[in-house]
Amino acid sequence: MSNFEFDVDSPYEKPKPEVLNEKPQRMVYPSSKIRYGHYGKYTQTILEASKEVSIPEEKEFLKTTMANFMKKQFLAYNNDTVENNVIAQQLKELSKGDLILENPDDLVHTNTLLKTMGIGQNQQKNQRFNKQKSNNSNNNNKYKKKKFIKK
Repeated sequence: MSNFEFDVDSPYEKPKPEVLNEKPQRMVYPSSKIRYGHYGKYTQTILEASKEVSIPEEKEFLKTTMANFMKKQFLAYNNDTVENNVIAQQLKELSKGDLILENPDDLVHTNTLLKTMGIGQNQQKNQRFNKQKSNNSNNNNKYKKKKFIKK
């Protein structure tokens, strides 16, 4: 506004027009490849590092915990049910065969996970009902007479 000729006492030095018009440096973005984006990069990293765990009890805990976490991430991303066999297969794939879930039916039930995430069956039904109700009220507003205001 003042064309850099404004005289102000400041603890900082005056900006120079060359610096403000300078093009910023190009940002470098990470180029790592993620097999399944909905699980995230760190899930993949943890599963790849599972080879370093040698204690059988820890490996069993890691296996069930990560499988339940993967199921929760899948449900959060896809808003759909997922079969436990799919989670077991993807757990094996991401851990490169190190973590194999023998009994996928032992995973936490889908409804329980949805409730912990704040999405229960009643809430889903209410959301659907409210959506239908709002659609109906929007349709009814089209046919109402408009009030004429005299100027």
